[in-house]
Amino acid sequence: MRFTSYQPAVDPQVMRPPAVRAPGDVYAYGTGGEGYAKMAAALGQVNKVAAQRQDDLDAADVMQARNEMMTRLTEQLYGENGLFTTGVGENAKGLMQRTTAAINETFADVGKKYNARVQFALKGNLNENMANFQRIAASKEMAEQKALAKETLAANLSGNAQQAALTWQVNGAPTMYVKSGERLLMAQAQREGWSGEMLASERQKMVTDVAAAAAGAAIENEDYERADEILYWMRNDMDASVYYKLAREGKKKRDVREMDADVSRILSLPDVWDGQHFNQAQARAYVDEVYGKGAVRPAAGISPQDVARGFAPILGQEMVNKRDGCVEAALKGAQGLCPFYAREQEKGVVYVPTLLRDARADDSVVVEEYAPGMEVPAGAAIIYAPPGADMSDAENAYHVLVSDGRGGVFGNSSSAADYVDENGNLVRGNGLVTHGESVEIGDDLVPALVIRPKETAPVSAYDPERRDALLRLVEAHGNDLERSYQEERKGFLDRVLRAAQEAGSYGDAIAMLYAQDLDMKERNALESTIAGYYHVTNGKGSGGGSGRSSGGSSGLGSGGRGRSSGLTEKEARAAYNKLQVLSIRLSNGEDVKPEAFVAARDAGNLIDDYELLNEEALQELRSLYNDQDFMSNLTDNIERRGVAGTYKDLVMKGADPIIAAVLVTKTDNYYLRDEFRGEKDNGT
Repeated sequence: MRFTSYQPAVDPQVMRPPAVRAPGDVYAYGTGGEGYAKMAAALGQVNKVAAQRQDDLDAADVMQARNEMMTRLTEQLYGENGLFTTGVGENAKGLMQRTTAAINETFADVGKKYNARVQFALKGNLNENMANFQRIAASKEMAEQKALAKETLAANLSGNAQQAALTWQVNGAPTMYVKSGERLLMAQAQREGWSGEMLASERQKMVTDVAAAAAGAAIENEDYERADEILYWMRNDMDASVYYKLAREGKKKRDVREMDADVSRILSLPDVWDGQHFNQAQARAYVDEVYGKGAVRPAAGISPQDVARGFAPILGQEMVNKRDGCVEAALKGAQGLCPFYAREQEKGVVYVPTLLRDARADDSVVVEEYAPGMEVPAGAAIIYAPPGADMSDAENAYHVLVSDGRGGVFGNSSSAADYVDENGNLVRGNGLVTHGESVEIGDDLVPALVIRPKETAPVSAYDPERRDALLRLVEAHGNDLERSYQEERKGFLDRVLRAAQEAGSYGDAIAMLYAQDLDMKERNALESTIAGYYHVTNGKGSGGGSGRSSGGSSGLGSGGRGRSSGLTEKEARAAYNKLQVLSIRLSNGEDVKPEAFVAARDAGNLIDDYELLNEEALQELRSLYNDQDFMSNLTDNIERRGVAGTYKDLVMKGADPIIAAVLVTKTDNYYLRDEFRGEKDNGT
C-alpha cells in the first residue's frame, strides 16, 4: 500500500461551532427570584453546617472503629493463644488464610455498628495495616515451614544415626541408613534449591554421624574389628578428623585388650605366680618370648577387613556372566587375598568344577570338608553342592562364595535382582554381588567344601616398646597380687594367733596351730609367739620343760614332768608334730602307711620315755597300755573297725587325741597290714 498526502475538503472550523456562554449576571433574566436566592443561601448554610457535623461524627466513628479493630486483631494475632503465637511448626500451615479470615471477620463484626460512609472510610483507612498483617502472616508461615522442614530433616537423620548405633552388628545396616539419609537430603535440596557444594557438605555430615554412631557402638561393645570394617566402608565419605579419632580410639582399646590378655596369660604360665609369690625373672623370660628379640609369630592371615576391602569395588554390581557369575565375583573380590585366587583370575576361570580341580592340584591351598557350625576363616572359598552329593566328583560343585570371617559370605547372588512385575509375575534378574549374613543360602544347596590358603612361615614379633609396656603391666599386676596375698595372709595369721591366744593352754593352741595350712616359716613364727604368750621356755635342758600346762590335756607345756635331758625342744616338737599329724589323718579315716605309723610309734615312745606329757596324761597313757585286757580289746577292735576306726572310738569315749594316737601305735606290726589300715564299717 502506498501512502499519499491528504488534504481535507472541508474547513475544520465548520465542524466546531463556538461554545455558548451562560450569562454571569444572576439578574440577567429579571429580579423576580431575588428572594429565592437569599433563601437558598440560607438553606445552603444550614446544609453545610449539618454536613460538617456529620463529617465530624463520622470521623470520630472511623477512629473509634479503627482502634477497636486494631485492638481486636492484635489480640487475635499476638495474644497468648493468638494466630502468630500458636502458628509455629506444623501449626503454621494456612496461617496466611487464617489471618485474612480473621481480618475480614473482625471488619464485618465492627463495621456493622456504623453507617456505610464510615465503613467505606474505615476500609480505606485500614488497608495498609491489614496488608502488613497479611505480609507478616505469609512471611511467618514460610519461615516456619522452612524451619519445620529443616527440623524434620535433622530429626530423621538423627534417628538414622541412632538406629545405626543400635544395629551396628548387622551387616549392611549402616549402609542402609546412609542411603536413607541420601534420599532425605536430595528431597530437601530440591525444595530449597541447594547448590552441589551444599548437598555434598550435608551428605558428608550425615555419613559422618552414621559412621560415628555405628563404629562407636562397636567400640563400646569391644568389637574392634567390626568398628574397623564400618570405618573402612565410610572412610572416603566422612569427615577425616572424625575417622582418625575413632580409628585411634579403636586401636588404643584393642591394644589395651590384647595387652590385658597377654598379662593374664603370662601370669597363668608355670612358675610366674604360684598363688603366693610373683616370680619376676620368670615373667620377664615369658615376655621376651612374646616380644623379645628372638620372638616369632605366625604371619598375619586374611582378616575380615581384608575381605571387605576386596569386595567393596564390586558390591552391588552385575557380573559379566550375570546369573552364572559366582566364580567371577569370588575371584574378583578375593584376588588380592591369596596367590591362588589371583592365578585363577588371571587364567579366566569362571566354572566352579574347574576352580575345585585347580585347588586340589595347588599346593598353596587346602581343600577340606565343611562341617556344620564350622568357623570358616576369612577369605576362604566355600563350595556349595546339593545335599549328599559326592564331592570326589568336581562336577557336583554348583556354587562358590567367599567367607567374610564373621559367619557371612560375599559373592554373586543369582536372585538378588529378581522382582515381581505389575501383573504379579516373577521376573528373573541378572544377579548382583551381595554380602550375606550366613553361609546357609538355601536353594537346595549346602556348604560342602572349604578352600583356604595354607599357613605361611612365622615372622619376627620383636617389638621393644610393646615388650616394655607388657613387662610393666605384668610386674605391676604380679606385685599387686603378691601384696594382696600378703595382706590377706597377714589377716589370716592374725586370726590364727588370736584363736591360739583364746585356746586357754599352750597344748590346745599348738594343736589348733598344726591343723592350719601354714608353711614352716609361718608355723615357727607363730609357735614362738604362742610360746611367749603362754610363758613356755624354749631351749635345751631340764628347764621349764616341754609339757603342756596343767589343763588336763596331753600336749607339750609348762605342766610336763620335764625329764627332757638329752632331747632338744626341736626334737620334742617334731615328735609331738608326728603324733598330731597321725591324729588328724586317723580322724579323717585315712589309710596310714606303715612307715608313717612306725615313725609315729617312735614319737610316742619319745613322748613316754622323756615324760613330755603332763603327769595326769602320762599316768593315763601308761595305765592303759599296761592293761592287758584293754590292749587285747584294742586289737580286737582294730580287727573289726580298722586302725582309724579304733582311734575314733577311743576319742569318742573321752580319750585325749594324742593319747589315743600313742595307744594305737603300740599295737603289733601285724595290724599294719592293708586290711586293717583306715576305717572299717562298724560291726564288720
